[in-house]
Amino acid sequence: MNSIKWTGESRYRVQSDLLPIGHEGIRAQQNPNAFQMFDKFFQENEFDFVIEIGTSFGGFALYLYEQSLQHDFNFITYDYSKFKGGIWNDRRKDLKDLWDGELKYDFRDKDVFLDDTIKEISTILQNNKCLLLCDGGDKPREIQIYSEYLQSGSYIMGHDYSPSEEYFYQHHQKQVWNWLELMDSDVEKTMEQNGLTKSSEYYQGFCDVVWLCLIKE
Repeated sequence: MNSIKWTGESRYRVQSDLLPIGHEGIRAQQNPNAFQMFDKFFQENEFDFVIEIGTSFGGFALYLYEQSLQHDFNFITYDYSKFKGGIWNDRRKDLKDLWDGELKYDFRDKDVFLDDTIKEISTILQNNKCLLLCDGGDKPREIQIYSEYLQSGSYIMGHDYSPSEEYFYQHHQKQVWNWLELMDSDVEKTMEQNGLTKSSEYYQGFCDVVWLCLIKE
């Protein structure tokens, strides 16, 4: 894969055929090389559901929605409008305005730590092969709660990841990504308790774009 030079920005604009011709794209909080890695991953794996926690501006959700149309899986994305007092609640406005006020993909405004939402998501995870993408406000907690319910062969990933602080400062900061919210030490106990392992096939590729890739045994 040809690497795209990262400019130090926390926003990357996602282009899409679902946007007006010539539109600059919708912001996603991703290293631009993450999309190439996910392209490969979706080409090589089939899922019933892909669920994203942490919609934010909606650019990565837009990409995932396009992938769902191409690869025939169900896509749901969760964000909570009252998170941190609702200071980021208008982040999806640009995309909604382009789509006549409504998002085309299945967006659910819910707190993923409330019992009703846990029941909703866990029911999907228990009954389908899934990819769960944890990119909300507490990645370790999201992985800890939801990995229990995954089927064998399903994947769970966490963003803003480096194996350790030392690795982050040596390999990621100012080179790939400047934000660290998830390390191995945050999920070691969860991995042991819930039968998770680092994917031998995909771990390093996703680590290089600050995603932790785990598979349920």
